[in-house]
Amino acid sequence: MDMVLSGSILALSALLIRIPRRYQNLILKTTVSALLIYKTIEYTLYGLFLDITKIPLEYSTLSYFIFSIAVLFNLKKMMPIASFMGFISGIGYLISFIFLADRYMEQNGFHVTMMAFINHSILFLGSMLVMNGISFHNVTRKSILTFTGIYVIYVIVINRFVSFTQPFIFIRMLLGGDLLVYLFGNQQISSYDYLLYFLILFFLYQIVIQLFLKLNHILYTIKEGDKRHEYTI
Repeated sequence: MDMVLSGSILALSALLIRIPRRYQNLILKTTVSALLIYKTIEYTLYGLFLDITKIPLEYSTLSYFIFSIAVLFNLKKMMPIASFMGFISGIGYLISFIFLADRYMEQNGFHVTMMAFINHSILFLGSMLVMNGISFHNVTRKSILTFTGIYVIYVIVINRFVSFTQPFIFIRMLLGGDLLVYLFGNQQISSYDYLLYFLILFFLYQIVIQLFLKLNHILYTIKEGDKRHEYTI
């Protein structure tokens, strides 16, 4: 069932990029509007109750706002970064859902898990629609890396002053080297291990950026090819 849900979203993305652009824009604006309203209400309530442990920290949480605002207000300079954030947040959750759905539901409950699935699906589908209509340039890589550096600093600062009670915050586990602790134990990890770990993370992140740009090129080329074919009929 978990694979069926994630697979259906991936299949839906293939269908959406083939429909006329005006319908793509309508679907995109409608879904991100709903996402932004929902998340704004949610985090406003957290703020009213002074729950500082709910400060947006995860990459996907910030993606909800940045991607939605960039799309709704047509912020072209933000669109490459916003689309990248939406894409990796969405596809990452859809893939992990196949293997960890039971754990998500055990920790968060059925309702919260399904809402997270819907929200990440909107990010993924929305990013695919944006990539289908806009060609990003090589400068996108530098912009993404610059934003990522700022984001990492943001996480470090917030984590320094806020004690989070949530048992699973992915970005904290990633930057904290929890994977190394899990594999080798505290006693066997040296500073060189951490250096190698972060170098591997940076290398993998570069690959993800390259795949994102390649996918954007493919989607945009297909769309432009369809347009030229329409004109010749």
